[in-house]
Amino acid sequence: MEPSAYGSGFWGVSAKILPILLRGFANTLSYYAWSLLIGLMIGAVLGLISSSRLRVVRYPIIVYIYIMRGLPFLIILFVIYHVLPYFGVTFSATYAGILALSIHSGAYYTEIIRGGIESIHTSQREAAIALGLSYFHRMLYVIVPQAMRLILPPLAGQMVLHFKDTAVLSLIAVPDVTTVGRQVMQANRQPFIVFGWVAAFYAAICYPMLKLALLLENRLKHSQVRS
Repeated sequence: MEPSAYGSGFWGVSAKILPILLRGFANTLSYYAWSLLIGLMIGAVLGLISSSRLRVVRYPIIVYIYIMRGLPFLIILFVIYHVLPYFGVTFSATYAGILALSIHSGAYYTEIIRGGIESIHTSQREAAIALGLSYFHRMLYVIVPQAMRLILPPLAGQMVLHFKDTAVLSLIAVPDVTTVGRQVMQANRQPFIVFGWVAAFYAAICYPMLKLALLLENRLKHSQVRS
């Protein structure tokens, strides 16, 4: 494709490339939404399990967390997409990307949720036990509601990092906004304009999420001061 096909000047180029970039951005949001849903489910389930005193279930979760948090996300992505096929397990680029994002972020969500639950004073558990509540009802009605105010600020911050990790999926040619941006840039030779818009798309999502995380953190601090 010739550069002239994209018009000239900032707005001329932008008018041509924005519809293409928006399709890539829609893909990015889709990958993020699916991996966020799966990652939060992993974090919620494993966070609750790892907060129990059963070593037989805690240790495998600890191993999973150390592996996921100890390896760069890029290595996890490459293992799923390039290494697993040697063992007969093959994923498309899109599914490999969503799986990698999910299990990687799930480890961080697990630690955040576990930490929030374990931060609740033991007297709360003892009071719930004295009332005859089962483990499930103790968590549902006593522990988790109190832990949420501690969990939400770091959880929101981790969600921002999770969203930014979607850009790494471009290395396995997932058609996200970064991949699409690189393809458009190679066609029109306007890297400043193309990646300026790509950066703007990421900032449009990340900045409000960062503000939310800061707001939640400040509210937590104020509530602690009042108490």
